[in-house]
This record gives sequence, structure tokens and C-alpha cells, in this order.
Amino acid sequence: MCLTEQTQGLCPKCGKPLSVSNESPALAVSTILAQRYLIGAVTVSNGEGYTYSAFDMLSNKPVFIREFFPKGKAIRAEDKITVQVAPEDEAECLEWISAFITLHQKLKNMGTTNCIAPCQDVFDENDTAYAVIEVETGKRTLQQYLDEYFDVLSWKQAEFLLTPLLYGLSGLNNASIHHCGVCPENITVDEKGKVKLHHFVIPQARCVGSQMQHELYAGYSAPEQYIVDGAIGEWTDVYAFCAMLYRVLTGTMVPKANSRAISDVLTAPKELNSDIPDAVSKAIILGLDPNPETRTQTFKSLLFHLYNEQATDQLPKASPVADKTIVIPAVGVTPEKKEKKWIQDREMKEPMKKPKVPVALLVLLISLPIILALFIMIYMLLLGGDDKATDGNISLADGISYQTSSFDRESKESQSSAPSSKPVSSKGGFEVENFVGRYYSDIEDNAVYASLYKFTAVYEYNDSVEKGQIIEQSIAKGTIVPKGENMEFLVSKGSKYFVLPAITDGMGKRKTGEAYAAELSAAGIQSKIEQVETNDFAEGKVVELSRSAGSKIDIENPETITIYVAKAQKVNSEDIFSFTDSSDESEESDD
Repeated sequence: MCLTEQTQGLCPKCGKPLSVSNESPALAVSTILAQRYLIGAVTVSNGEGYTYSAFDMLSNKPVFIREFFPKGKAIRAEDKITVQVAPEDEAECLEWISAFITLHQKLKNMGTTNCIAPCQDVFDENDTAYAVIEVETGKRTLQQYLDEYFDVLSWKQAEFLLTPLLYGLSGLNNASIHHCGVCPENITVDEKGKVKLHHFVIPQARCVGSQMQHELYAGYSAPEQYIVDGAIGEWTDVYAFCAMLYRVLTGTMVPKANSRAISDVLTAPKELNSDIPDAVSKAIILGLDPNPETRTQTFKSLLFHLYNEQATDQLPKASPVADKTIVIPAVGVTPEKKEKKWIQDREMKEPMKKPKVPVALLVLLISLPIILALFIMIYMLLLGGDDKATDGNISLADGISYQTSSFDRESKESQSSAPSSKPVSSKGGFEVENFVGRYYSDIEDNAVYASLYKFTAVYEYNDSVEKGQIIEQSIAKGTIVPKGENMEFLVSKGSKYFVLPAITDGMGKRKTGEAYAAELSAAGIQSKIEQVETNDFAEGKVVELSRSAGSKIDIENPETITIYVAKAQKVNSEDIFSFTDSSDESEESDD
């Protein structure tokens, strides 16, 4: 959205095509709002609505325009601008639009802050509401920053980068603004290392329980965002912030919150990166508690935990002045814990006292195992033991056995084909968890599980189970197995049907035939390209398909899709002349 005298080809500023269109029902390019803002291409589309590149014709500068347009509830009127909703959805949509206006009014009233993308204006038009967001150039997202420069940050680097954001989030939540989407993709970093949080939406757009299409971020969205009637609050943003700390300090993603709610095994950050301070590692784990009620509740508490190794879930009792002031020690300096030091001094000064044990008790403890072993030997010799019975014995400890009942033996024989049927020593064994319903990638990438099992996966199509989720496990939940046991998972490959993608990208631009063919090839679908003469689209762009976009293709028995691409239509000069001649003849005849 920069001024240029060029009208065709590529933009000299950004290199993108000057001719661009938005896919319906987004606003058309060149729409003017409030007699001031010129609409450009769509940059963000989610359940709450659209964000457009725009140009403020009054101040002559680019801006972003956020339009409230709840997907699945709203449609455009005949004028292609006015927003309409069905009568049965009016009450709910009025509640949402009120929340949208309130959110952006609060952001506007906060003015320019160090780590929040400023909202310049809020206005209503076309039976909906719009927010004007400031554009910041020359920045990259935190995710791009990590990908380009660092895979893992030290605590000092993360502290410098993210502590200002922690304070900013604390201020937002004090104003009852819950972002619910804190993640590296929604944070920008400038050349000086200053960060800003973007993409604010109403909480209903980031919760599964809402009737609005939701937008969640795997590894960062909290468990309560995945359930109906989940309680959203400051603790929700605390979870996301701690998940982000976990990622930047360890290079490892936290498993998806909905899978953690089923069975949670989260490796402490310090076990993955020994340079992380103990207090920081513990604070992150407290902030990532799947239970919102026992999780760190506020950013003030989180800040306290980050610099106090012995911190608990609650802030210590302190004077009113101390409660209002949070002192962060200098980097690398740990606050002295006088109480702990006093205990250590006392232990050094006081000689260790040896416990007094009666001699008779010592004799009894030493002789008891011998007597018990002799009793078992005499019992086996006098009463007779079946040598074959040892097949049904489970060793509990060296020299002591427990003979299983006939019911136990029958149960084990019926399961003899399963890998988990082997009797194993309870010393060094562990109980198998329920992995069904969890994502295989979360299990495979987990360092703790990798140390306990050897994984293999078998994949099959399943229309009712999401791609990547575990359908079955070879060892039943509760089975005791030794370390290093082979575990086989049946994993869903998702639906056996591939849905043909749209022929336009997220910006509403037509894809090229080569790009579309590459998408199909990646899904295992064969295609061929044929040219059709037309001047309606740029040469090489997709005009149509042999099957309409959105059609389902059987992946196991795919058909070849024909991609029709535009070819510039040739104009025959003879036709032009013949048209002129015929016109002349008709004129002469009229005369």
C-alpha cells in the first residue's frame, strides 16, 4: 500500500503483482471505508473476520483494517459490502460485535506501548465494525527470528527479549484483555530486539466451545481452550507465555494441550538444557500445569517464580508496598536465601548423632530372611512341588516367588500372542499409559518416552480420527513392561479422501498451473496441464479444473486432474478487417 506511478506488472516497492483481487466474501480491492481508508489485499483470515492491507488517504500512510465478519454466520448483501446475519444468529453476533468494539476501544485507549501493536481507531459501518491498526515495517516474526538466527536462546537472551512482553501481558490482563493466542507467529521482533504482540481477537475466536470458528495454536493454546465452557483468564496467557519460554530455551515444543489433558508427561526444561536456571525451569513447569486451577494464575506470580527457586504456587505474604513492587535481580545474580544458608550452617556445626538400635532387633532383622528361606525349602521338599508350576511364577524379589492362580495363568495364556504377555520383574518395570487419542508426533518427540520405549508406527486411513492421532496401541494400558519394550501404534492417516484445494491463494490471487500441480503431487494426485485461450486471467494462471475445487478425490484410487491454465488469446487482423468491411457494406446498404 505504498504510492507508485506504475500501474501494471510488479510493484517496485514489494515486488508483488499490482493487479490483485480478494476472494469472496472478503471486501473487494479498492473498496473505500469511512470515506478515508482504501482497502487492499487480505493479510489475515480467521473465524472472527478479515484483516486487510489498507491506505489511509487522509494521513497518506499504509494501515491495517480489521473487519468483524464471523465466518459461517455472516454473508454479504447484494452490494458486496454490507454484512448480514440470519435472524436466529442476531443475538449472538450482537454480543460478539460488542466484544469486538470493546476490545479495540481498550487497545486504542492504551495508546502506544512498548510491546503492543497500537490500535488507532474503531468505527462502525456496513452493519459491522472495523479497527484500524498501525503498520510496522522492517520487522520479522519471532518464529522467523528463531529460524533465521537461533534455534535455542540462552536464558539471558530470552530474558532480554521477552521480559518486557511479560509486563505488557500483565497490563493487558489487568485491563481484562486476554489475547489467547500468544505464540512466536503473533510476535514481531525489530533489529534492536524489541518485541510487539499482534493479532488480537475476541476470546470466542480462540475457544473450541464457542459457536465461532476457532483458531488455536498447537503447543501454545491452553487446555481450557480445547473444551466447552473452559474458563479463560490471565492463566490462559500465562500458559502460552510459558510454552513459548519452553520452546525458545529448549528448542522443543510443548505437546498439544488436548493430548496433555489425557495423559501428561512433560520433561522439565532443565533436563533438556542444563544451562537453564533451576528457578526458571520450575516456574515454566508451574505455568504449564494442565489444570487451570493449580496453574500459576498471574504474570506477577510468574515473575516471582522466575527469580525464586523455592517459589510455590502462591506469592508469599508481604507488606502492601512490597506487593506493588517487583524487584528483578541483575542477570546472573541469584537472591541470597538467608534461611537456607542458616540451615546449612547449623548442619555443619552440629555433629551427626548415630541412631541407637537395640541389639535384639538387629539379630531378628538379620536372621528373619534366613529362617524364611529355610521354611520355603522345607515346604517344597515335604509337600512336593510341581516343577512345571514355575512357569506360572512371577519373581518379586531375589529368592522370593509368588505363584499365580489358575485364573491368572489362563488369562496370560489367552494373551500369549500380545507382546505385553511376558511375565516381567516388577523391579525395573513400569506401567504402560493410555496413548490412544494422542498425537504420535508428541509421543515420538518426547525424550522421556523415547527412553522408555522403542516405537514403531503402522498407518491407516481413518475418516473419524484426525490425522496423526493414535488409534490403537500394541500394549494395553496398565501393563507392566521393562524399559526398552517395543511399542507399536496404529496411527491415523486421516481421511482417505483428498479435498481439491482452491485455485486462489489466501490473498485471493489465482495460482499458477505449476504451483497447483505441485500441491496435487505432494498429496499423491496426478495432474496434467492444458492451455485455454482467454484474456480474463494472466497467462499461466489457473482458469478452472476438470473437477471443481472442494471435490473429494479417493487417495487410494485417484483420478488424473486436468488443470486448465490461461493462454493469451490471439487476435486475427483479418477478422478485424473483415469486420470493418462488413460494417462498411452494411452502411452502404443502409444508404
